[in-house]
Amino acid sequence: MRSPGRVNRGPAAAAENRAAILTAARAVFSHHGPAAPMSLISTTANVSPGVLYRHFPNRDSLTRAVFEEDIRALEQVAYRKDSSLRELLARFLDQLVECTAFVATLRPDDSDPVHASFALTVSELLTDKLAADTSGTFRPGTSARQLMLAIGLVAALLTKTPEPMRRAVADEAWELLMDGLRDPVDDR
Repeated sequence: MRSPGRVNRGPAAAAENRAAILTAARAVFSHHGPAAPMSLISTTANVSPGVLYRHFPNRDSLTRAVFEEDIRALEQVAYRKDSSLRELLARFLDQLVECTAFVATLRPDDSDPVHASFALTVSELLTDKLAADTSGTFRPGTSARQLMLAIGLVAALLTKTPEPMRRAVADEAWELLMDGLRDPVDDR
């Protein structure tokens, strides 16, 4: 039995439903953690469990879809001619704060080919922006690997930080790490 205000639009609603599910997953996982029930995601997205599982057969496929969206957003920033390394790193930090629960599902190794692909893409984006960076902010020789390590350290910290404190902790931790990567000449 359908609810009176909801009309089944079938396949025409697929893209809208997928977007609603991804938005709901971000909100639910952010508030309830990575073990939040999938049923809460479907309820928050205002879709049936069947629609949720048609798009994302399991939690892993949903998590990957969120990461794919995040990678696309980073690519959009990185590929803009007027964007800077600092802007790309700030967007990355925003994503960490918003999606800490998803980060908690990652394994630190690259045995998962999809995770390895995400890591490679991010590394390439950072490498390109480092090569083009003329700000003098980072000390000579700073590598994408070092930036990835800094990002990973903040991500790990945020998985243990209560939601209301994440933004402040992320900003403070990031600033501490960036102090270590700054060009000493830039500090004068």
